[in-house]
Amino acid sequence: MTVFFELFDSERKSILEPFMLVKPIEGFPQFGISCFSKKLQDSILEKYGGKVINYFATEDGGVPIYEVNYKGEKVAFYLSRVGAPAVVMQMEEIFIMGLRKLMVMGSCGTLDSTIEFGNLIVPTSGIRDEGTSYHYFSAECLIEMQANVLEIITSTLDEKGYPYICGKTWTTDGLFRETKGKLEVRRKQGCIAVDMEYTAMQAVADYRGIEFGQILYSEDNLDSENWEERGYVPKQREKFSILLDILFECVIKM
Repeated sequence: MTVFFELFDSERKSILEPFMLVKPIEGFPQFGISCFSKKLQDSILEKYGGKVINYFATEDGGVPIYEVNYKGEKVAFYLSRVGAPAVVMQMEEIFIMGLRKLMVMGSCGTLDSTIEFGNLIVPTSGIRDEGTSYHYFSAECLIEMQANVLEIITSTLDEKGYPYICGKTWTTDGLFRETKGKLEVRRKQGCIAVDMEYTAMQAVADYRGIEFGQILYSEDNLDSENWEERGYVPKQREKFSILLDILFECVIKM
């Protein structure tokens, strides 16, 4: 039986292309930041304001794309959809609009109980346990953060005095199928965290020639006898509105 992930097609022309759905927008920001939390989105808009410049068209009414002025630079800002296929569709569309550099803040679960709630993790590479990235690169390709972007993120965090951990993440589309057996395999492969989007986002950015980086914050803990929820980081709005400023700093340095 043929394994689905082995059916990579290197043909660059697709039946449906993103430019068939959206068009380039004159003057659209080249820089962009995004997050998955409505609370984090609200904290940025309260702090910096922002005007709606476009929408991602969706069946439930659309996702607004804002333009925020940060230190004299125009930066696009939007709320990412959860899950690899949905977030990659947004990325494909906003790249056509004109975005060339993107930083994203997301959450993750930890595979190491010594990583505390709210710790920052910079994913240096990822294990591809989602389906989306395999439409952009063949199965043998390793997904890694671009070296120049990794340097920008870590140096910016160092400058600001924020502690962080660099490591490999396990990106899965099976949230309710994370078993103890899979966890042990991923830990042996060097993974310290689990998320649902990183490898797919990195794959589409690399494929389209976009500079992309992500910072994760640790929430739940899988490295225990029973799953530990631990909490929801964006409730600490003052702290994490400051951390979102890090995304602005990183993206305008790319």
